[in-house]
Amino acid sequence: MSAPPPCSALSRRSALRRSAPRRSALRRSAPRRSAPRRSALRRSALRAPPLRNILQRKLKSASQWQDLVNFKEVQLYPALPIVQNELAPSNYIDTDTLEFKYYNYRLKGVNEAGKYTFSKMVQVKPYNNGIRGQIQNFTATVLPSNQYYTDFYIPPFVDANQGSVVQKKPEGSVIRLQWGFNTAYTASLREFKIYVKDNVPANMTDGGLSGKYTLVKTVKKGVAASTAQAIGVSNYAVHVDRLNFILSMAKKVKIVAFHNDGGFSEVAEILVNP
Repeated sequence: MSAPPPCSALSRRSALRRSAPRRSALRRSAPRRSAPRRSALRRSALRAPPLRNILQRKLKSASQWQDLVNFKEVQLYPALPIVQNELAPSNYIDTDTLEFKYYNYRLKGVNEAGKYTFSKMVQVKPYNNGIRGQIQNFTATVLPSNQYYTDFYIPPFVDANQGSVVQKKPEGSVIRLQWGFNTAYTASLREFKIYVKDNVPANMTDGGLSGKYTLVKTVKKGVAASTAQAIGVSNYAVHVDRLNFILSMAKKVKIVAFHNDGGFSEVAEILVNP
């Protein structure tokens, strides 16, 4: 029986090569680990929830925004009822003394990275009921008909700053009115209007006694202040003359303040006996 032919060294090497795994195959089987792209990191930072929201306001005609409140501490502001599509309620009531003009509001959201974005802007105008203040301490005094009285006189077509303190002789009955005015809109205050009517009883409305108010005097705020200073009192004062107390009937006097923007004060009324 013959023995198998001996293997050559060359044949053995080729067999070893065939049995060993290739390096390229090892490379393909190993999982790849790629570093995240910078753009992806930037997007994830921008999409992070805002750390705080800042409410901003400006006049419609202005260019600069004003920060009003930081909503990070939401517990300081009571929540309004949730409206449709609102997940978490939040609100802010702007109680600043504002002009009656249009204002723009927006929210500025800021995250931990300092990145920020803005909400949709809304435009509103402060609620205006027309009331600008209250007349206070309204008093009326009938001056003696036989005595001169001190007044602040302004000649026709002359500025109020050029008026002077004078002594005047009463013409008919003269009523001295004094009052204060509490308002947050002093700069827009223009004038005061005085109305008078006879306090007519219900059984005496005929014979021309209608009992309706009549405008008897319009006084600029500067003149009213100067008159008060002339007679040694504070706030405002004015004299209403040429009044006749018909049948010794009392008169009702009311005063209203008017502002440049069309606003007015609450009405103050007083009963004056002859």
